[in-house]
Amino acid sequence: MSAMSTTPTEILLRIGEIWLKGRNRRDFMDRLLHNLLETLRPRLPGVKIQVHYGRLQVRLADPSQMNDALALVTNVPGVVSASPVISVDPTYEAIEAAALAMIKTEWGDRDGSFRVQAKRTNKHFPMNSMELARVLGSALYEQRPREVDLKNPDFTFGVDVDEEEARLWVQRVPGIGGLPVGITGRTLLMLSGGIDSPVAGYLAQKRGCRVDGIYFHSPPFISEASRDKVEVLA
Repeated sequence: MSAMSTTPTEILLRIGEIWLKGRNRRDFMDRLLHNLLETLRPRLPGVKIQVHYGRLQVRLADPSQMNDALALVTNVPGVVSASPVISVDPTYEAIEAAALAMIKTEWGDRDGSFRVQAKRTNKHFPMNSMELARVLGSALYEQRPREVDLKNPDFTFGVDVDEEEARLWVQRVPGIGGLPVGITGRTLLMLSGGIDSPVAGYLAQKRGCRVDGIYFHSPPFISEASRDKVEVLA
């Protein structure tokens, strides 16, 4: 029997603020999905994105794309955090077997405290979220005893269970949050050679604005080097 693969080929994206929107939530999700695809597809061929219970799941064509994909998606406004995941059947037996294999690979014999974070949206699953975290935590402890710390652990093991599959993760990469670029319209940005204007543009993008930069060049009082610098900033 071959060993279970613990190499993630998918990324779970958390969207935070967008989830609080009301009847127009679909518009925000569609814009974020569009922006992610526009960012990923030119660089990582074969990438697909699916929507699962208010979260987005990136499916890579090859595991070697993982580092590049993580760097790209966490720099897209609207993404709060991202986790490489492996997906298994939504049964406790499949979850425990994969979890034990994952921590053996990912944590090894390193010392440190740990916790389990569980979320169950599948109401037919026989345990609620707290029960799943407790039972799975006990199984992980039995394989390799570590101190349990629910507030500030050295290691976190996450499991999300829905009707179709369970997603397991050990890494959570922060995103820049905010709203998808373009959802709140277009705005003009006066660009100079300083740092204030590009920071203002960045913050406007995080609130959903599509930014068009404007620069006024005034030769001979302003050199070509100044214009070149603005182009780099833009």
